[in-house]
Parts: sequence; structure tokens; C-alpha cells
Amino acid sequence: MAHLAKGAGIGISLEDQLAAEALERETRKTDAKKFKDDLVKKEIPIAEQNFACADLRWQVKYCIMTSECVKERDNSPSECMKSGKIDQACYDLHHAYAGCLKKRLNPSYRIKGEQRGRLVNEKQDGMSF
Repeated sequence: MAHLAKGAGIGISLEDQLAAEALERETRKTDAKKFKDDLVKKEIPIAEQNFACADLRWQVKYCIMTSECVKERDNSPSECMKSGKIDQACYDLHHAYAGCLKKRLNPSYRIKGEQRGRLVNEKQDGMSF
């Protein structure tokens, strides 16, 4: 049993590790918020405005093209997406873009439009059946 305790107590403590992880998480969160704010402020090019869900489409493309996988390693964007070397924010944008396209293909959405916070079958007295 003595050989199991060899080296015990050497290195960084658990509290220091947890503090470092919390600090890293906070810096990632602030960097992601800053990137999102910068991305929203950018203007969509005119050539991109003719597509469905144009704002999300352009944001996904910009996010992937500015990622370090595409820039520094000279990989194609599709390779980076498949290998999982893209930031989580880009995956979130891609998921939102896919949801937007799926919603646009929904026939009831195409006919009725967006139903924000309103029940479709709502009667005049506020009851829905």
C-alpha cells in the first residue's frame, strides 16, 4: 500500500484546479458574448440577403470561416465541422439555422405565418379546445 501513496500531495491542489476551471469557463463565456455582439453588429452583404434565413446563414458562414481550424490549419469548413474542431457558438448558430430552414418548409407556417405566443384555436372568450 505504501507504493500507492508515492507522490501524493505533490502538484496543484484540487481547490486551485477548480478555481482555474471556473476562471477558464468565465473567460470563454465573456469571449463568446463578445464574439456574438460583434457578429450581430456586422452588416449582411447584399448578395447574401436573397436567401432564406439570411442573417443566420451569414452568421454561420462567418463564424466557421473565422474559426482557427479553417484559418490556421487550412482545412475546408466541411472538414472542420465533421471533425468537431469548431467552437460551440458556431454549432449553436448552425443548429438555429437548420431550425429556421425546417420551420420555413413547414406548410402550416408558410400559410399562417408566425404565431407568437398565441393559441391557434383560441376562441373569443379565451378558451381553446
